[in-house]
Amino acid sequence: MSAPGRSGVLCAALVLGGLLASTAAANGDPASHVLVAQQLFAPEDESVPFRDAEQLLGFIREARRRGLSIRVALVGKRDDLGLLPGLWRRPQRYAEVLGQELLLVYQGPLLVVMPNGYGIARRGRPVPPDARILAAIPVPAGGLPNLPRAALEAIEKLAQARGVHLTVPRAPVTAPGDGGNDSVRIALVALTVALLASAGVVALRGRRAR
Repeated sequence: MSAPGRSGVLCAALVLGGLLASTAAANGDPASHVLVAQQLFAPEDESVPFRDAEQLLGFIREARRRGLSIRVALVGKRDDLGLLPGLWRRPQRYAEVLGQELLLVYQGPLLVVMPNGYGIARRGRPVPPDARILAAIPVPAGGLPNLPRAALEAIEKLAQARGVHLTVPRAPVTAPGDGGNDSVRIALVALTVALLASAGVVALRGRRAR
């Protein structure tokens, strides 16, 4: 891709990112908008290694192919909750709130991973059998960078309880400088899809309110 082309893509991504961030802030928490169109919410800073997030996303997709559809929110710090800071270190309660926010577009299991533990909800309600499974898993150690690994273990245990055997995939290896343009394109597409989906949810909520 030429330099002008890269600049155009980056500018468009920044504009869409700003619009998406504004919409998320207006409604409360960023995860509720990302998970409308995607299966994984991870903090946008560099505290979660890209390869680990990519590995987790691949695992989530594999689980879906084998019959376990699940969406995951990694919440490593209070700021990741947007306008809901009071739910920091309350993963179960946040899972329920997030599930209610996504109810119009997703009704399956929703896993929240915070440094102090896990939360699981379905249709915005607790799932006691799954909660007992998660309670037996050690609290994530090492803070935010290790949340993807904790999520992998949680999904594996939840799948086993459903008779689904999953193998944790290897982390993808990307050589320095490879895939840069593809990453920009992927980010732009993801932002576009999430923005359009968020707009649809807002419109649906408006119609329901009327």
